[in-house]
Amino acid sequence: MTALGFAIAIAMTSAFTFCVWLGFSALITHLHPKEAEKIIRATGRWFPLRMPLRWPWHK
Repeated sequence: MTALGFAIAIAMTSAFTFCVWLGFSALITHLHPKEAEKIIRATGRWFPLRMPLRWPWHK
């Protein structure tokens, strides 16, 4: 049961981190579209999922 609990804890932590990253990147992209491109390209190395450079409200 310890291994299962440990796996669940890791999954919850990574999901929480992903949600925080998603919200942070959306906020940065909304406030500073040009700066966001640099940040997203830089963090793309560590985050396997690359964030979209253009969000829907930039049309």
